[in-house]
Amino acid sequence: MQDPYALVSLAQSEEDAGHGARAETLIRQAADAGLPVALVWLAEWRSEAGDREGAEALLKDAANAGTSLPPLATSLWPHGLDADGTPSAPWL
Repeated sequence: MQDPYALVSLAQSEEDAGHGARAETLIRQAADAGLPVALVWLAEWRSEAGDREGAEALLKDAANAGTSLPPLATSLWPHGLDADGTPSAPWL
């Protein structure tokens, strides 16, 4: 069995080195190994790097995996998401 925390550590190194695809592969392996919150961490890294689209996709994957979402999700979707994954409209 793979150590999900070791995979996250490797992913952080790959992300820092500019190897986003390798980092994402490692994060997905960590999520599959029982650490779905790793998807949130990668989303936060991507958001900090200015990749909003990538962060949104990863946060949706994290939500689908049952992970609690961070404040970043609230800033992206202040009214939440509809069941189909589209941003919800505000309540009137």
